[in-house]
Amino acid sequence: MRPVPDAARLAQPRADYPPIVGCVFGPPRQPDPNGHRPARGGRETMKAKEWLYLLGMRPKPRTYGFEVRRFHLPADGEIEYAQWLHPSESPKEIRQDAVDELRKFLSPGDVAIDIGAHTGDSTLPMALAVGPSGAVLALEPNPYVFP
Repeated sequence: MRPVPDAARLAQPRADYPPIVGCVFGPPRQPDPNGHRPARGGRETMKAKEWLYLLGMRPKPRTYGFEVRRFHLPADGEIEYAQWLHPSESPKEIRQDAVDELRKFLSPGDVAIDIGAHTGDSTLPMALAVGPSGAVLALEPNPYVFP
Protein backbone atom coordinates (compact mmCIF):
# COMPACT_ATOMS: atom_id res chain seq x y z
CA MET A 1 0.00 0.00 0.00
CA ARG A 2 1.40 3.38 -1.02
CA PRO A 3 1.63 6.17 1.56
CA VAL A 4 -0.64 9.13 0.96
CA PRO A 5 1.37 12.39 0.59
CA ASP A 6 0.44 15.22 2.88
CA ALA A 7 -1.19 18.40 1.52
CA ALA A 8 1.91 20.56 2.08
CA ARG A 9 3.97 18.34 -0.18
CA LEU A 10 1.31 18.33 -2.93
CA ALA A 11 1.18 22.13 -3.02
CA GLN A 12 4.85 22.47 -3.99
CA PRO A 13 5.86 22.33 -7.67
CA ARG A 14 7.89 19.41 -8.84
CA ALA A 15 11.45 20.26 -9.74
CA ASP A 16 11.72 17.62 -12.47
CA TYR A 17 8.97 19.17 -14.67
CA PRO A 18 9.44 22.55 -16.38
CA PRO A 19 6.68 25.04 -15.59
CA ILE A 20 4.00 25.52 -18.25
CA VAL A 21 4.19 29.12 -19.37
CA GLY A 22 2.66 30.34 -22.61
CA CYS A 23 1.39 26.94 -23.69
CA VAL A 24 0.99 26.86 -27.50
CA PHE A 25 -0.68 23.90 -29.17
CA GLY A 26 -0.14 25.00 -32.75
CA PRO A 27 1.67 27.60 -34.78
CA PRO A 28 0.61 31.19 -34.15
CA ARG A 29 -2.08 32.54 -36.44
CA GLN A 30 -0.54 34.67 -39.17
CA PRO A 31 -2.45 37.58 -40.70
CA ASP A 32 -3.44 37.34 -44.36
CA PRO A 33 -2.29 40.00 -46.87
CA ASN A 34 -5.21 42.23 -45.80
CA GLY A 35 -4.12 42.10 -42.16
CA HIS A 36 -6.99 39.87 -40.96
CA ARG A 37 -6.20 36.97 -38.68
CA PRO A 38 -8.22 33.79 -39.25
CA ALA A 39 -10.35 32.57 -36.38
CA ARG A 40 -9.17 29.67 -34.24
CA GLY A 41 -9.08 26.37 -36.06
CA GLY A 42 -8.13 28.07 -39.35
CA ARG A 43 -11.67 29.21 -40.13
CA GLU A 44 -12.25 32.64 -41.54
CA THR A 45 -14.08 35.21 -39.46
CA MET A 46 -17.80 35.42 -40.12
CA LYS A 47 -19.13 38.04 -42.48
CA ALA A 48 -21.93 40.37 -41.37
CA LYS A 49 -24.47 38.69 -43.65
CA GLU A 50 -23.64 35.30 -42.11
CA TRP A 51 -24.63 36.63 -38.67
CA LEU A 52 -27.99 37.58 -40.17
CA TYR A 53 -28.29 34.08 -41.67
CA LEU A 54 -27.80 32.60 -38.19
CA LEU A 55 -30.77 34.65 -37.00
CA GLY A 56 -32.93 33.23 -39.78
CA MET A 57 -32.84 36.35 -41.95
CA ARG A 58 -31.72 34.65 -45.15
CA PRO A 59 -32.91 36.17 -48.44
CA LYS A 60 -35.24 34.10 -50.56
CA PRO A 61 -33.68 32.49 -53.62
CA ARG A 62 -34.23 34.23 -56.92
CA THR A 63 -36.43 32.41 -59.35
CA TYR A 64 -36.09 32.35 -63.11
CA GLY A 65 -38.48 31.23 -65.78
CA PHE A 66 -37.98 28.81 -68.62
CA GLU A 67 -38.72 28.48 -72.29
CA VAL A 68 -39.59 25.30 -74.13
CA ARG A 69 -37.08 24.40 -76.82
CA ARG A 70 -37.64 21.74 -79.44
CA PHE A 71 -35.10 19.41 -81.00
CA HIS A 72 -35.48 16.91 -83.80
CA LEU A 73 -33.36 13.80 -83.30
CA PRO A 74 -33.13 11.40 -86.25
CA ALA A 75 -33.69 8.22 -84.19
CA ASP A 76 -35.91 9.60 -81.39
CA GLY A 77 -38.02 12.16 -83.23
CA GLU A 78 -39.22 15.48 -81.82
CA ILE A 79 -37.98 16.30 -78.28
CA GLU A 80 -39.20 19.19 -76.10
CA TYR A 81 -36.89 20.55 -73.42
CA ALA A 82 -37.54 23.28 -70.83
CA GLN A 83 -34.51 25.61 -70.93
CA TRP A 84 -33.86 27.48 -67.66
CA LEU A 85 -33.53 31.25 -68.19
CA HIS A 86 -30.83 31.97 -65.62
CA PRO A 87 -28.50 34.78 -66.83
CA SER A 88 -25.38 32.59 -66.66
CA GLU A 89 -27.02 29.46 -68.11
CA SER A 90 -25.95 28.63 -71.65
CA PRO A 91 -28.40 27.22 -74.22
CA LYS A 92 -28.37 23.44 -74.30
CA GLU A 93 -28.59 21.26 -77.35
CA ILE A 94 -29.65 17.63 -77.28
CA ARG A 95 -27.68 15.63 -79.83
CA GLN A 96 -28.40 12.16 -81.21
CA ASP A 97 -24.76 11.08 -80.80
CA ALA A 98 -24.93 11.78 -77.02
CA VAL A 99 -28.03 9.60 -76.70
CA ASP A 100 -26.44 6.84 -78.80
CA GLU A 101 -23.31 6.83 -76.59
CA LEU A 102 -25.49 6.40 -73.49
CA ARG A 103 -27.35 3.54 -75.17
CA LYS A 104 -24.07 1.57 -75.19
CA PHE A 105 -24.44 0.95 -71.42
CA LEU A 106 -28.06 1.94 -70.67
CA SER A 107 -30.76 -0.40 -71.99
CA PRO A 108 -34.51 0.21 -72.27
CA GLY A 109 -36.08 -0.44 -68.86
CA ASP A 110 -32.94 0.44 -66.85
CA VAL A 111 -32.89 2.83 -63.91
CA ALA A 112 -30.25 5.58 -64.05
CA ILE A 113 -29.29 8.12 -61.38
CA ASP A 114 -28.02 11.59 -62.28
CA ILE A 115 -26.45 13.09 -59.15
CA GLY A 116 -25.82 16.80 -59.60
CA ALA A 117 -28.35 17.06 -62.39
CA HIS A 118 -28.44 20.89 -62.35
CA THR A 119 -30.83 21.73 -65.18
CA GLY A 120 -31.07 18.27 -66.72
CA ASP A 121 -28.84 18.63 -69.76
CA SER A 122 -27.47 15.12 -69.10
CA THR A 123 -30.70 13.79 -67.61
CA LEU A 124 -32.69 14.10 -70.81
CA PRO A 125 -30.32 11.98 -72.94
CA MET A 126 -30.35 9.37 -70.16
CA ALA A 127 -34.16 9.36 -70.22
CA LEU A 128 -34.15 8.88 -73.98
CA ALA A 129 -31.69 5.99 -73.61
CA VAL A 130 -33.73 4.08 -70.99
CA GLY A 131 -37.01 4.73 -72.80
CA PRO A 132 -40.56 4.92 -71.42
CA SER A 133 -40.18 1.65 -69.49
CA GLY A 134 -37.07 2.91 -67.63
CA ALA A 135 -36.55 5.67 -65.09
CA VAL A 136 -34.01 8.39 -64.39
CA LEU A 137 -33.66 9.84 -60.89
CA ALA A 138 -32.25 13.36 -61.21
CA LEU A 139 -30.91 14.74 -57.92
CA GLU A 140 -29.76 18.35 -57.51
CA PRO A 141 -28.64 19.34 -53.99
CA ASN A 142 -28.30 23.06 -54.79
CA PRO A 143 -31.48 24.73 -53.47
CA TYR A 144 -30.92 27.76 -55.69
CA VAL A 145 -31.38 25.76 -58.89
CA PHE A 146 -34.91 24.65 -58.02
CA PRO A 147 -36.19 26.74 -55.05
